[in-house]
Amino acid sequence: MKKFVLWMIRVFKLDIPTEKVIEKVVEKEVYLPHEGVIYGNVTIKGDVVVLGDLKVEGNLTCYTEIKED
Repeated sequence: MKKFVLWMIRVFKLDIPTEKVIEKVVEKEVYLPHEGVIYGNVTIKGDVVVLGDLKVEGNLTCYTEIKED
C-alpha cells in the first residue's frame, strides 16, 4: 500500500508537506573550582569569554591562528 501511495504521488506530481521534529539535548560537564582557584597548568581548547576581571600572577601566553583563504 505504501509503495502504491508513493507511486501515485510521483505520477500526479503531488506536493505532500512533511514535518519532522528533531529534538537534541546537549549536556556539558562544567568544572567549578573550589573557592574560584585553579592550581596547576590549564589548557583550554575553544573560546574563552571573561565577564569581569582577569588577574594573572606570572605569564599569560595567547596564540591565534591565521587562516588564509
